[in-house]
Amino acid sequence: MIKLFKDAVKVTNDNIILATPLILFMWILSMYVGFSKMSANNVWLVLLSFVTTIFMTAAFFAGWFYMVKKAVKLSKETFVLESDKAKATFNLIKKIPAGIGKYFWSFLGMILLAIIIIAITGTMTFKIGMALIGNLGLDPSAVKDVLNSTADMKAFLDTLTFEQLIKLNNWNMLIL
Repeated sequence: MIKLFKDAVKVTNDNIILATPLILFMWILSMYVGFSKMSANNVWLVLLSFVTTIFMTAAFFAGWFYMVKKAVKLSKETFVLESDKAKATFNLIKKIPAGIGKYFWSFLGMILLAIIIIAITGTMTFKIGMALIGNLGLDPSAVKDVLNSTADMKAFLDTLTFEQLIKLNNWNMLIL
């Protein structure tokens, strides 16, 4: 197991170009999400933003993991000149479009399956919690207002009864 981690660190250090697409994707995604928050003002635009984000993520992961696959294969090759190795490492960035074409649908399916599993798990957790723990009896708008500062949160927790604190603790443990 330790050897696998050492090999992974070696491959990553030898092919530091792998970080470039990740950084660019995170930058583009954060700009897109920020733009979407300002411009998506109805349900259809929010849904379109969500679907676009899923497709962008699937395309990125398909290309990036294909690039990682080629980097692992490249790490097993031996190069006489260091310049040849540097060229081969730099050419890894050109593998992204091939990876998107080859693995896009697989990654899209994986992301959708993960969303479905998370939704089912979340729903079941909520139903189990309502059946076993019950409702806290709190106003959602009051809870939203106290999340602004720690002092407000402490004052809010001081107003709860012992039974509500027990239920809140049980909900925290269930979600954890």
